[in-house]
Amino acid sequence: RQVPHGARPKVMRLAGLPRVLIYLTSNVTVMDFMPVREACRLAVLDEAGLLDCEVVDRDDLLAGVVPFTDPYTTKSSECPETWLTPLGEGQAEFFPDCPRAQCPDQGRFENRRLREAVRRGAVEDVEALLSGSAAADPNTWDGAGRTPLHDLCD
Repeated sequence: RQVPHGARPKVMRLAGLPRVLIYLTSNVTVMDFMPVREACRLAVLDEAGLLDCEVVDRDDLLAGVVPFTDPYTTKSSECPETWLTPLGEGQAEFFPDCPRAQCPDQGRFENRRLREAVRRGAVEDVEALLSGSAAADPNTWDGAGRTPLHDLCD
C-alpha cells in the first residue's frame, strides 16, 4: 500500500508485529531506488535500536493508505498474476513450508559458529566463516529472530 499521491513517506509498526516495519511512500517511478535505499537505512537503524516510530492498528493503517499499484507486480493488463498476497489475520512467518527455516540458525552448524564468532568479536573467524563453499549465511536468525547484526550491536 502507499500513502496518497504527493504525501510524505511514513514509517510505522503494526500493532502485534513489533519486528515488522512498514514504510509507506507515494508513487515511485521506474528505476527509482531511493525508497528502497531509505527502507534499508531505516531497517539498519531499527536493528541497532535507534528507530522510534508510531505503532498503528490495522484499521488505522488501512484508513490512511491507497492500494499499491504497479503494472509489473500487481494484476494489470501487463501482468495477470501477482506475487503480492495479503497477510490477512495470520502471523508473519519466514518460509512457513520449510521446516529447516524454522530451526535456530536454519539447522546449519556454520551459522551457529558465525553467531558465536560475532559475539566474541573474532574478526578472522567471521571472515573465514563467510568465505568458501560451505560459507555461513550472514542473514541467519536464531529462535528469537535475532541475526548476527543484532549480536554485533549488543
